[in-house]
Amino acid sequence: MLRYYRLNGHVKEIKNSAEYKEANLIKMVDPQYEDIYKISKKERIIHEYLKDSLDKNEIPRLENYKNQLFLLIRVPTEDDNKPGNLTFKTTPMGIILTPEKLILIASEDMNIIDVVINNYGKKFESIRSFVMMVLLATTKRYLKYLKTLNINIIRAEARLRKTQSNQELINLMEIEKSLVYFTTSLKGNQMVMERLLSGKLSENDEEKEFIRDVIIENNQALEMSQLYNNIVDSLTSAFSSIISNNLNIVMKALAALTIILNFPMLVSSVYGMNVPLPFQNQKYAFIIVIAISIILTMLSTWYLIKRKWF
Repeated sequence: MLRYYRLNGHVKEIKNSAEYKEANLIKMVDPQYEDIYKISKKERIIHEYLKDSLDKNEIPRLENYKNQLFLLIRVPTEDDNKPGNLTFKTTPMGIILTPEKLILIASEDMNIIDVVINNYGKKFESIRSFVMMVLLATTKRYLKYLKTLNINIIRAEARLRKTQSNQELINLMEIEKSLVYFTTSLKGNQMVMERLLSGKLSENDEEKEFIRDVIIENNQALEMSQLYNNIVDSLTSAFSSIISNNLNIVMKALAALTIILNFPMLVSSVYGMNVPLPFQNQKYAFIIVIAISIILTMLSTWYLIKRKWF
């Protein structure tokens, strides 16, 4: 999908193909090979920049070649295959800046342009400032999703206190996986933004100060992601130990119960043999045998309770 915009203080989408030549902002979402070839040839964009932006395994980086500044960052998105706001992923987005045009390309629509237009549309004055707003919007999205993950961590912990089920531990593992994605991507984005301070994008002190602010926001998101990851790891380990300890307690109680029941069975087995036995000619032999069984049971129970087996 190709969408064309005219960026001149404000962003206006161009829907008339006859006016495409006036566009200085192009948005490419999961483009076909024909679209990649057309944009690469028409706008004289390095073909590898477009292809790398669609590779889901690409890491963030910054390149500057032949008046083309290429930024590859990773943007957080919801995982549609696992609903419930438990799992998020990151997707690469390419930002290609030439002296005349800006191209945003990704394998899926992340609505970054719409977010920038709705929230920061009146603040930018050039293509460079629009790119900065894209970086800011990306970092803000990380912070938003991290808050959602933190709420899910608190809820999972509360549910685990009531019932140590496998599903709750699986939910924590899904959250931990999202945090690993976030931490890795935020570190890469941080490196790209720090390189921008060298003058590749910012041309004056005001723009450099803005990038520093974005770096601070990104660093905050990175620290939050690492903190939440440590919390989830500690929770998973703690509740795994609790579940294992509960299992040990149950097994211990069953072993103690088996020991207690063995004494009545032992007495019954002995007095069930067809040989001369004590008390066999007594009038109250049965009551005596039962009494012996009860006494042995009570003594063994008292001993195990004293040893804290129950």
